[in-house]
Amino acid sequence: MLEGFLTVGNQILILFLLIAAGYLVTRTGLITEFGAKQMTNVLLFLITPAVVVSAFETPFDSSRLAGLGISAASAAATHLLGIYLSKLCFRKHPEDRQCVYRCAVIYSNCGFMALPLIDALIGREGLFYGAAYILVFNIFVWTHGIMIMSGDRGSVKARQIFINPGVIASGLALVMFFLSVTLPPPIQGAVRMLANVNTPLAMIVIGAFLARVSVRSIFSKTEVYIAAALRLLAVPLIILLALSRLGLPEALFKTCVISACAPPAATVSLFSARFSRDAGLAGELIAFATAFSIVTMPLLLMLTDMLVS
Repeated sequence: MLEGFLTVGNQILILFLLIAAGYLVTRTGLITEFGAKQMTNVLLFLITPAVVVSAFETPFDSSRLAGLGISAASAAATHLLGIYLSKLCFRKHPEDRQCVYRCAVIYSNCGFMALPLIDALIGREGLFYGAAYILVFNIFVWTHGIMIMSGDRGSVKARQIFINPGVIASGLALVMFFLSVTLPPPIQGAVRMLANVNTPLAMIVIGAFLARVSVRSIFSKTEVYIAAALRLLAVPLIILLALSRLGLPEALFKTCVISACAPPAATVSLFSARFSRDAGLAGELIAFATAFSIVTMPLLLMLTDMLVS
């Protein structure tokens, strides 16, 4: 048990050292706010899609197809649970803050934070299942997420659901999987090299993001503690216990748990700024939850190991 905790903790510590590097280069002025946004765009539109495509470059296997369905169903259940709990806990708050709290509870950092950890602990099989989670995340965040942040159901367009980098990459990857397509060597090499950049670049971007948050203001808001507890503990623990009854393969089980227990997605901050919500609060909440995930994620994964064994 202790060995499993230390293994997970070591991997998360590596990620946080990369986050610390991003924090330091931002505080020293080597990365500006504009530069961090540009790197975020590179991650969203190029690096993360490359990770998804690379993960699906594998021959078709019916057992893996079932695993994809389970991962997608787990993602949908996680988002629906977050929607219910967040609405229950924050329905009386002012709208500009309520939407931030709710989205922070619902949407995990399943791309920037979960994928590097899945890659480190599980490998390509985990990335394969993690891609299905990201597909569901993109569908929810580009529909329900926009409706919450904008306050307007009519603001969601059909093209937003399907024409975004995550969904396009997932669709292409699924076609490759079903047809057992292998990319030509030069393209395959380029895609894999881009995918390998995901972990360090994503962590540096998170560090740059944290460097612009006031630590003092984070600890003065009770609601931040509640939202973080729901995102880091309540939602993933319920999902973990539910999945433990299904007798899933270890790689699939752990992938679903890691994706569910990650801190709030950076998208929450991006949408807060886009729709003129409390972007400062979003930054504080993401920073607070990301810092505490170094404790909660190993604990939940240790519990996962106990249930698997």
